[in-house]
Amino acid sequence: MMNYQSRQDKLRKRFTGKHIDALLVTHQENRRYLTGFESSAGFVLVTRRNTFLLLDGRYFEQAKKEVPENVVLIGADPAKTILKYLKPEKIARLGVESEDMNVRQYGKMGKKMPGIKLIQTVGLAAGLRIIKDEEEIKCIKKAFEIAENAWREFLPEIRPHRTESETAEILRHILAKNGSEKESFPVIFTSGPGSAWPHGSTTKRILQKGDIIVCDFGAVYRGYHSDLTKTVALGIMNPHEKKVYNILRNAWTAAVKAAKQGVMCCAIDESARSIIRKAGFGRYFVHSTGHGLGLEIHEGPSLVSGEKNRLKPGMVVTIEPGIYLPGKFGMRIENAVIIRRHGAELLGRIPCNLKNIWLA
Repeated sequence: MMNYQSRQDKLRKRFTGKHIDALLVTHQENRRYLTGFESSAGFVLVTRRNTFLLLDGRYFEQAKKEVPENVVLIGADPAKTILKYLKPEKIARLGVESEDMNVRQYGKMGKKMPGIKLIQTVGLAAGLRIIKDEEEIKCIKKAFEIAENAWREFLPEIRPHRTESETAEILRHILAKNGSEKESFPVIFTSGPGSAWPHGSTTKRILQKGDIIVCDFGAVYRGYHSDLTKTVALGIMNPHEKKVYNILRNAWTAAVKAAKQGVMCCAIDESARSIIRKAGFGRYFVHSTGHGLGLEIHEGPSLVSGEKNRLKPGMVVTIEPGIYLPGKFGMRIENAVIIRRHGAELLGRIPCNLKNIWLA
């Protein structure tokens, strides 16, 4: 069971460094992280003594039954409702999530809260989410299990004469059938020259023998995401394609081996990038080596050049080097790892090697 009280207490400990008395949480996934309740709108007000979940009439009755927090019905003027709960605790400095609240909202709320100083904060709640607890890891593992079971079932459905879009639709159906609450993001299924677009749109292009296919997809379980990219050949790879795939596989393996606690995020990126660069394909690796994932598909940390943050136990990050040759083909291998004290624990069970290339 998720320990939401512990998360709220950890958040309170961060108030001192930001010189605030309370935090108004507006980001959707941060609200869910702190209370377990999912809603498209609302606020979580965390003071030094209490936590309040403020919701409109769409969610109010449901939340009263599902969460232990003080559930408050917000009226037409949210600032007035929030102020009502700030005054008894003599809150003078209220932190707001500046990465989520726009300038207009900030100004409007400030005018309606006389005597309260709004303090812009960055990453107070999101920063806690970077380190996953074991309950979160169980959910992420389940999301990967669902995705990989779906992939095994889906693989024979990749056939010549089907379009990219209808093939991707089959994968969506299989993901749902296997227990995914929704897609982590719209399935990316590109083929032939389109596979050289790292985040290309799935089109009505008809699959042909000899195509290189890149499929990027994920499942969601209890709000937690998985993220996988598989590269397959619709037929037998030619020598050049095999060369590129082997370079990519070596880069992926090197990054996984480097992913240990205490290692800087930029070093993970460089471990993969250097192999691709030395092989002569450096300018064709056009994105970061990975990112964190959890309640959102992209979270901290980022495995990118210049990122000095260090990996810590409990972080979950993707490893996803790619090589994209314009007008020809592209390839990407993506899986994710949990950073443990002894090294990296691979989340996906299907190993990334040439045995995964489906020969039609």
